[in-house]
Amino acid sequence: MGAALALGVQPGDVVVSLGTSGTAYAGSLLPTSDPSGFVAGFADATGKFLPLVCTLNAARILSATAEMLNVDFNEFARLALSAQPGAGGLTFIPYLDGERTPNLPDARGSLHGLTRENMTAENLARSAIEGMFGGLVEAVQALEAVGVVAQRVILIGGAAANSAVATVAATMFNVPIHVPPEGEYVADGAAVQAAWALSGEVEPPSVDVHECRRNPLSGSRCRAGNPGALPVDPIRSVRLTCALNSLNQFGNANGLPRLWYPGVFSTNSATELLEHDVVWINGREFLADSVDIQ
Repeated sequence: MGAALALGVQPGDVVVSLGTSGTAYAGSLLPTSDPSGFVAGFADATGKFLPLVCTLNAARILSATAEMLNVDFNEFARLALSAQPGAGGLTFIPYLDGERTPNLPDARGSLHGLTRENMTAENLARSAIEGMFGGLVEAVQALEAVGVVAQRVILIGGAAANSAVATVAATMFNVPIHVPPEGEYVADGAAVQAAWALSGEVEPPSVDVHECRRNPLSGSRCRAGNPGALPVDPIRSVRLTCALNSLNQFGNANGLPRLWYPGVFSTNSATELLEHDVVWINGREFLADSVDIQ
């Protein structure tokens, strides 16, 4: 719920989070019901709905496979990207710790389709990522079965930072893949909710971290002037630290709690924003302690 608030999840967005476990969840204006038990119904932090599917196995599939291959994550990514989609017919069933969705607590992982030709480190690395996403593709399909309309997948979590993960995801989901800047989105969401409560506003702060995103095919970040980046809107995406309290209300924000606030702000240049320590968010002044132009 906190991450969804920090990400500004809207209907059409499906978040796939790759942590110790994997989750797929979506913003919805209507409650959902799933007799199969795959989809759990939650409320989000803004009074709307957050249907969610949770799998037991996610990032640990990759760490366990990298450890078996005796490589670090950079080499693991290189190996995976060296293999073709489908890993030469090698299929990794990743139920290494059993599975909760589907409910198979006693299941174990397995490799299928082994031949002398496809028994390579490259194919094993690729099949581990594809196996991880296999369950999460089914999770997104389960969300769609209860009425979610998926228009893009937002990929977050520790494993999303691996350069091979977004590339493989782009071959497995049928919608665009967006990788926002790395961040602690659950904590960010809690901070945004605290700022919202303090402000007394009816609507939550507007949050958009999607203008800065990674190109899944090149791994590049969309910093200004990066020719490998995806096209971005002329409005800059900025990540800044600002006070929770508005200057209009308190006058001096020194010593007050700080909030990482990802947002999009109108500005002519990076220099213009950096020269001013006061920014406007939803019509209110905030003191910016630091600014990172994305």
